[in-house]
Amino acid sequence: MSKRTFKNSDLLFHTAQGFYDVGYHVAFQNNTDKTIKSFQRLASSVVNFSFSLELFLKGLHLLTTGNEPKSHDLLELYNSLPLKYRNSIENIYSELKKNSKKELNNYTIIITPTQQVKRDEKESEIEDMGVVELLELHKISFINWRYLYEIKVEGYKYRFDFYLIDCFIKSLIIEINELKSNLRPTMLLNKVK
Repeated sequence: MSKRTFKNSDLLFHTAQGFYDVGYHVAFQNNTDKTIKSFQRLASSVVNFSFSLELFLKGLHLLTTGNEPKSHDLLELYNSLPLKYRNSIENIYSELKKNSKKELNNYTIIITPTQQVKRDEKESEIEDMGVVELLELHKISFINWRYLYEIKVEGYKYRFDFYLIDCFIKSLIIEINELKSNLRPTMLLNKVK
C-alpha cells in the first residue's frame, strides 16, 4: 500500500474551499427553509464545514511546518500549529466575529430518552467563545454529525455554530492567502466577503 501525501497545497486548499462552499450554501439555505429538507440537509452541511476546516488546518501545517498531520481532531490540529500563526488567526477571528454580518445560525440536536429531557434547560451562549473553546466544542463534529443516525442507549446532544465556525474558517483563509502571497505564484483562495 502506498503512503498518501498531500504535498500539493494548492489542490488541498481548493478542495477545502469546495467543501466550505457547499457547506456554506446549505447552511445559508437552512436560514429560510423551515421544511423537513432543512433538517435533512443539516448534517451534510456540518460535515462539509467540518471537513473543510480540517483540510484548511492540515494545509496550514504543510505551509508553516512542512508536516503532514494525521489527526482528524480539529483542536489538536490547531494547537499543533506554530504559536505565531495561532496568534494571528485568533486576532483575525476576533475581528471577524465582531464585525461580520451574522448570516448563519447555530443548531443543537438532542436525542435522548424522554425521561431524561429537561424542558427548562437553557443553552449557554457560545457567541463569545474564543478559538480554543470553539474547537473544543466542535473538535469531532465531522464524526458526530456524519453518524447522526447512530443512536446509543443514552442518546446524544450535538451543537454546531455555523456563524462562529464560518468566522474561524474565514480567518484561516485570510492567513493562508497572506502566507501564500509571499510564496511562488499560485492561485489564491476565494476572498472573504
